[in-house]
Amino acid sequence: MMRRYKYAVGWHFAYAALVIVVAVIVTSAMNFATESILTTETDRARGDLERSISVSAARLESNFEHVTHVAHEISAAIAIRPGLSDAALTVLVDHLKSDHADQQIVIVASDGPKTEDQILFYTGVDPNQLSYLRQNPKQIAAIAQAAASAKDSFSGPISMPDSSPIYLLNAPVLLPDKSFATSSYWGTVTVSTELDRIFSGTGISDLARAYQLVVSVLDDNGSPDLVLLGEAGVLGHDFVSQDIEVFGQVWRISAAPIGGWDQDPEYLPIVTKRLWVYGIVFLILSVLALRFHQRTTIAEKRLSDAINSLGDGFVLYDDRDRLVLWNRRYEELYGSAARLLKPGVRFEDLARASVRLGLYSSAVGREDEWVEERIAIHKKRNSVSERMLQNGTWLRVTESAASAGGTVGLHTDVTELVTAKLDAESASKAKSDFLSVVSHELRTPLTTVLGYLRFIQKLKELPKFQRLQNTLTKGAEGTGDIAQQIDEVVDETITFADRARRSGDHLLTLINGFLDLSRIEAGKVDCVPVQIPLKDFLGSLCQEILPSIEARGLELIDKSDEIVVVADKMHLRQVMLNLLENAIKFTATGTITVETIRHEDHAEIRVTDTGRGIETDDQSSLFQRFTQVDNSSTREFGGVGLGLAISRELVRINGGDIGVSSKIGEGSTFWFTLPIKLA
Repeated sequence: MMRRYKYAVGWHFAYAALVIVVAVIVTSAMNFATESILTTETDRARGDLERSISVSAARLESNFEHVTHVAHEISAAIAIRPGLSDAALTVLVDHLKSDHADQQIVIVASDGPKTEDQILFYTGVDPNQLSYLRQNPKQIAAIAQAAASAKDSFSGPISMPDSSPIYLLNAPVLLPDKSFATSSYWGTVTVSTELDRIFSGTGISDLARAYQLVVSVLDDNGSPDLVLLGEAGVLGHDFVSQDIEVFGQVWRISAAPIGGWDQDPEYLPIVTKRLWVYGIVFLILSVLALRFHQRTTIAEKRLSDAINSLGDGFVLYDDRDRLVLWNRRYEELYGSAARLLKPGVRFEDLARASVRLGLYSSAVGREDEWVEERIAIHKKRNSVSERMLQNGTWLRVTESAASAGGTVGLHTDVTELVTAKLDAESASKAKSDFLSVVSHELRTPLTTVLGYLRFIQKLKELPKFQRLQNTLTKGAEGTGDIAQQIDEVVDETITFADRARRSGDHLLTLINGFLDLSRIEAGKVDCVPVQIPLKDFLGSLCQEILPSIEARGLELIDKSDEIVVVADKMHLRQVMLNLLENAIKFTATGTITVETIRHEDHAEIRVTDTGRGIETDDQSSLFQRFTQVDNSSTREFGGVGLGLAISRELVRINGGDIGVSSKIGEGSTFWFTLPIKLA
């Protein structure tokens, strides 16, 4: 109950944290959205103002170009016909200024049919203003400049007594010579326009009413030098500006919102309300999403715990055979191949990669074929198969079709089961081989014993006995033959008895072996450890078995040292006799060597022969019960395979170990260890 309470409290804290986080996110989002709206609105307003200023600037330039056009047209007309009458000039001027009736035009001739530097023609100009202009230093300098440079000159703004300031354009009149190669200055055509009329029709007035507007004249450094319209004090604001070149000057039109750029748009409150609504909706959806995520997480955690608690490897593939899910046991089973496990990996790619890593011993040398077989089994969807990994692990793979599509696999470690099965099969085979060997080993001496007993039982039917009986019947004259024949009958009887005895001894040895093994298995073997000097003990034993060795034409070499071991003397004798008898049995020519080696806390006793040797694969089974290298019924050597098994148990009972090393064609060395007497 307490765990459930803590779990619920944990999720409540998660909900509270989510509400706080979402509130912070919504507030930040609203601030960001407001800033974005203001920035967007500012950019939009700035763009609108830039376009309005551009339109006004274009119209100003158009007005200036018209003034220039009028001056140049009149100048060209006079240059062609210097003697135009006032009437003709009036018609020309009226035509040219039809759209700009407010323009003032003055024609001044410095050298002509009338008096020098006379005003030949003027229109739209008050005589008093005309007299004022003729005396204005700026205008005098501008006319001189036009005469000297033969180019247009400008003057202004010039403040007039009864009107707004004016600007004047002075276009020189150049009379060409007869060849038109050169020209001479004749006079000027001056076109004046009041500043208010220059701005008329350009939209400047509208801008001045809606914005803080300043039209200024720039100096040579590009700084405002003269304000034509507006207040110079507001030029420090963030203005949108555009420069144009008119009347020989650079004018700058600058404008900015009256209240600045940071004004909130009218629709901002509506947007803010909507953002709050969206934020609350987002908060509710987030809580619901967290709740859904909580339940999903719990379900996934339960599923993960359930899968990981399985003792078998679990794996899931989707309907496209892509890896979806697996548990820890699956990773443990496949060891180094676990790094290949990634969601989305195809089954075929995983199988091929596993084969490349050498994961399956049965795939070596037939990799592609093995992969195809594995894919075919996998595609059956409902199958059970067994395979062995390279490390010797046996897996039973059960694959079933999932209801939602895909494949579910269970990989069960059945190594113990398979090993037990193989051991049972091996034991069954060993039992069969043992029974076959025992039946052969028992039947042979029993047949021998029974056969010779029958001979002895039917002694009277033997040829030698019948000859003896015939001789005895003939009388005393055959006394010499009688003695010889009696000896022959006795020798043959002894031979039969000796062969029966040896077969009986062999049977006794087999029975003793069975009895020894049964006592060892029952734990009833008595062990009386005593101190045994190996040199004396092994020397005596070698002399005892020497006749058997020499009878095989072999040589015995004794290399035992003065080492005292602690062991049961009867056990040591039985082990040594087993090893020596095996060496005699399996050595056709050469030597049998007995030697001892002293180690720190134990002695090692070796019996080495020059026999045929033992295959490496067969060496591990030599000390198993009822096992021989050759268990066939036609084998060359006798025995039921108990000698080495009994020797191993006796050595272990005495605190030692036993083993073998051998090479085919070089012979074998059987060794065992016993504890030594410490000084």
